[in-house]
Amino acid sequence: MRTPCAPAGILVLVRGRRDLCHGHCRTAPQRPPIRRRSRTTRLTPLSAGTGRGDRRRLTPEAGSQPSAGGIRCAASPCRTGRTPDMSTRTPMMDKNIFAFIVRHSKKEQALITAVTFVSFPMLYSILMIPKEIINLLQVDPSEQREIFGTSLDTLEYMLALCGVFLALILANGLLKMGLNTLKGRVGERLVWRLRHRLLQRLLRFPLGHFQDVSQGELSSSVVAEVDPLASFFGEAIAQPLFQVGTMATVLVFMFMQDPLLGGACVAIVPVQAYIVPKLQYQVKLLGKERVQRARKLAEAIGETTETIREIRTNGTQDVILAMLSDHLARIFRIRLSIYKKKYFVKFLNNTLNQITPFLFYSVGGYLVLAGDLTLGALVAAIAAHKEFVAPWKELLVYYQNGVDSQIKYAQVVEHYSPRGLLEPAPDVAPHPDDLRGPITLEGVTWSNEYGDRIIDHVSLTIDRGTFVGISGTNPLGLRRLAELLVGLEAPDGGRVTIAGHTLSAMPPTFVGRRIAYAGPEPKLVAGTIMQNVTYGLRHLRPDGSRETAAQKKPSRVETSGSTGDEPVRIDDPLIDVQSVGAESWNDLADWWIQCLKVLGDDTSTYREGLRQTFDPAHYPHFAAPLLRARFRLHRKLRQAGLTGTIAWFRRSVFDDHAPLYETLLFGLPAGGALTLDTMAEHPALAAVLDRHGLRAPAIALGHQMAEHLINTYRTDPDESRIVRHPHLTEAKYRALHRAVVEADPRFMTGRPRDASSTARFIEVFLWIVPARDSGVTITEDLRRRILAAQAEILDHPPEGLRGAIVHFQARRYHPRLSVVENLLFGRLTSEEPRVIKTLKSLIDEALREEHAHTIVMFLLTLSPVGVGGSRLTVLMKQKLQYLRALMKRPDIIVCHQALDALERSDRAAIFAKTRRLLPATTLIVLEQWLPDEAAFDTVATLRKGRLVLENSAADADLSETMPMRGGAKRDDDAQRAVALTPLFADLPRQTRLRIAADAEWRTVSPGEFVFRAGEAAEYVFILVEGQAEQVLWRQTETPIHVAYMFPPQTVGETEVLAGTRRFSGVRAVTGLRVLRVNGAVLSRLASANPSLALRALQNAANRLASELPKTSARAPEARDRRAG
Repeated sequence: MRTPCAPAGILVLVRGRRDLCHGHCRTAPQRPPIRRRSRTTRLTPLSAGTGRGDRRRLTPEAGSQPSAGGIRCAASPCRTGRTPDMSTRTPMMDKNIFAFIVRHSKKEQALITAVTFVSFPMLYSILMIPKEIINLLQVDPSEQREIFGTSLDTLEYMLALCGVFLALILANGLLKMGLNTLKGRVGERLVWRLRHRLLQRLLRFPLGHFQDVSQGELSSSVVAEVDPLASFFGEAIAQPLFQVGTMATVLVFMFMQDPLLGGACVAIVPVQAYIVPKLQYQVKLLGKERVQRARKLAEAIGETTETIREIRTNGTQDVILAMLSDHLARIFRIRLSIYKKKYFVKFLNNTLNQITPFLFYSVGGYLVLAGDLTLGALVAAIAAHKEFVAPWKELLVYYQNGVDSQIKYAQVVEHYSPRGLLEPAPDVAPHPDDLRGPITLEGVTWSNEYGDRIIDHVSLTIDRGTFVGISGTNPLGLRRLAELLVGLEAPDGGRVTIAGHTLSAMPPTFVGRRIAYAGPEPKLVAGTIMQNVTYGLRHLRPDGSRETAAQKKPSRVETSGSTGDEPVRIDDPLIDVQSVGAESWNDLADWWIQCLKVLGDDTSTYREGLRQTFDPAHYPHFAAPLLRARFRLHRKLRQAGLTGTIAWFRRSVFDDHAPLYETLLFGLPAGGALTLDTMAEHPALAAVLDRHGLRAPAIALGHQMAEHLINTYRTDPDESRIVRHPHLTEAKYRALHRAVVEADPRFMTGRPRDASSTARFIEVFLWIVPARDSGVTITEDLRRRILAAQAEILDHPPEGLRGAIVHFQARRYHPRLSVVENLLFGRLTSEEPRVIKTLKSLIDEALREEHAHTIVMFLLTLSPVGVGGSRLTVLMKQKLQYLRALMKRPDIIVCHQALDALERSDRAAIFAKTRRLLPATTLIVLEQWLPDEAAFDTVATLRKGRLVLENSAADADLSETMPMRGGAKRDDDAQRAVALTPLFADLPRQTRLRIAADAEWRTVSPGEFVFRAGEAAEYVFILVEGQAEQVLWRQTETPIHVAYMFPPQTVGETEVLAGTRRFSGVRAVTGLRVLRVNGAVLSRLASANPSLALRALQNAANRLASELPKTSARAPEARDRRAG
């Protein structure tokens, strides 16, 4: 069953700007209404005897309601309503390319082989007929032959043979064309299947692997490296069969003519078969060595660019240049060897191929002269030898391509088989109806690649619907804990269960729908704001709602069947409104507005939506209710007696409150050749001005107005100019100033110095608003001329203006006007605050009465976010990410530093509104410093990888230090320090190793400075051991405390990224052991990884925020406030 289509004006933003709901809203089991319940919780140990003293759970106080929504998978049917088939898994990747080809294209390869064998009799006939034709030239022309009951003389028989020969050539050519097309088709389908399998594995990569490989490397593997395999996939089996069969057919034909000719033909083949492949293999090895050397050269160049400062300061330019020259010399020698061997192989192969014709001419000529061989047989043998050489060359090429393809295939498969590859989820896995149950972590442990336990045997239980805050000074630990809670990371030990169901055993798609995660670095998909807001509701159709094969397009059925994969179409994603308890898009729009209110953005979104423009041709369902709202607003204005506050758009009426170009055009430029910036120079419009005598007055008044503007805004700030004359940009203001200065003194007679000045003054004239610009006077005669020109443009538009203007029409929505301008359909005649306030109120009433209020808010969501959200600010991206999480109406929300751009009080208010909106949802907030105002049920702290209750006795011995193994090498210590530092922890492993290799160890005694204010910012320091203090200090001043710093924090990164001197100093409180990293390395990494700069700013902000005053008894007060 499907829900009805969305009502007019409700947009389904899935595939583009014109995607309106057409009945694709899927009906699913509606979620029961969420009932709010009040409870307080406390952190208490689990029952004794568990064997883990630090295992804790969040349990409700007495009198609270029991948790609902437990697991019913084992005792009751699953959501799917049928027994799950756990055997359905994504197939393993074949290691051998031929195994992959045979497994997935047996039928197609068999068909290709059958067609190949059909071509051999044709080939034999094509070789035999020329012999018969040549032999006919030596017999009596009058000799008669009986062919299928018809008597033919020699000439007629020869012509018949020629006709058959031509027919066989055409048939053979068509057969080869069809065969090659079939091979190409099979090859492309196998490439499609291979890429599909690789992308399936890409979605199952462990998160840590994405840090070790670049996006370009992964994309090139799927696109560039797989693409050359298409040709080999299609011909892997048929090509050798076809070429060997062709050679065998030719040999049979030759031996049938004379055994000596057949022996001469195959005499050289064993030599070629033994020598040529070996030499080609050597060339291939040299090619691999050349690639390796080229990679080393690229690595050396990269290292040179990163250490250019050290090269110059140590004077090692000549040494570095010599090393690079050595790489170049090695590559030159390898390439020279390749050329020598390649052309020697070519020479040898060509020479051996020419020996056989020598034997034909010598031995065959002797046999013809001796009468033992006919001339036709010799000529046919020579022609057949050409057919024998071509397939032999093709076999050699096939051998070379086969080796290359096997290597490329193995490399791609290996590249997409990383360690820790997640197990594929079964197609139909058992899962509960929801995740409304307790979250349990049982001895969960997570370690980095050096064995340091970032999460150390964490055991706790969080009951359903609780509000939990987890803080910690190690952002890396908070990040990993958040990822473990939502299933992004798999624990090294222990397990995570939700409602009694193991998290890793549930289908990822189900987990993603029921758990929402908001992280510190929001990622947005390319598209509109609404596409990102509803991203969590985009689901594929269930199996039962797919079209049958008869309803699908033939190409769809054919394509899906040929690969053996389940067909997944681009139009399958839909917005699953039922998953959030909505019945239609109207309900979903209401839910979206409720979520907006949580962020406090509903009013600003509505006001901004009133200023948006859109094309009604693209969104006709938006225009209709807005037009109805226009008429309703006009009725309200007449009832309120405010019709005089708006000058309506009316034909043949001069409007003093509209720009002159609006009156002249009675509309707005449609874009293209005629725009607001180019209308002064448009030839058709200039001709209209000339015909009505408007050119000279336009230049004169434009010059007068230009002088007025220059004199007015010469000393006024730019903001004043922008408010009153928004069209007058800085560039236009300067151009206008130049035109006024360069104007001829005789300008008042209408003769300016040049055409550019004329165009500037005409443009200023067209922008004049008579009621606003009192510095110029529009006479009655000029008004009549403007209206006459308007009549010509409307009734008899010139050729250049036809279709270039969108005219005002009372019953049509204007695409160049904003929403509020379309509603007013005129210009305001008063700027009195009371009138403006009344108009706003009437506009709001008209929109709500026509149910168009939501449409106005939706208009803002039509704006594109750019690639990765590049068009949005950090704050907007964070809010959009949190809004996306709320829109799913999840059972669990994990918020990990997702709203850092907001003040603490604002974050606390958002969390409180989230609790009121979703009282049954478990909300877990992980931040370095939790907002004091938030009414958390329980607050825990992550210290040294373990969760402890705030202000408990366990705090005394869990000071945060960077774990180091005794006796470890300094290089290992540096690598581990970089890996533990939040600033660098998410970088690829090779990048971290390079940072550690270039870093230097430093020790700082208590009271000494790591760096002082005013020094050049050349290095970044990683605190490894000890405690430091950031101070504002100059030699003549008393040091002012700013913040304390502990391992594994970094210091000094903000000045390095800003390129400024140190604005503060850092001194050691205790003995410090620090790792000094070159600042140039950080600058280069930040340019390639924008998120790195964001993390640096977040670290600095969190360090300063840690010194803000805190409420001493926050948790009890929070509980009291909530209880009250």
